[in-house]
Amino acid sequence: MTQRTDSNVRTWGPTLLGIVFAILQGFTVYFTKNVETSLTKLENKLDQTWDITIVTQAKMGALESQNVKLEKEQAKLQTEVQRVREELLRHVAEHP
Repeated sequence: MTQRTDSNVRTWGPTLLGIVFAILQGFTVYFTKNVETSLTKLENKLDQTWDITIVTQAKMGALESQNVKLEKEQAKLQTEVQRVREELLRHVAEHP
């Protein structure tokens, strides 16, 4: 019996170890591919985020420039309104 058990261990031991290692290697490859796929997706999302950020910054720069122009125009219009108001008040004061 001892000889038979020893023979079985020598025969089936390496086979079982091979199967276990093959299964472990399969899991390793599977999960490595999943991790690589996830990392690739994250990298693509990061690239898209950077692209969106660059476009957003460009649009904000254009809007800020337009805002400065509008503020200058508003200041001119307020000055003109004040001038016309003063003229009207003067005219009303002169011609009651």
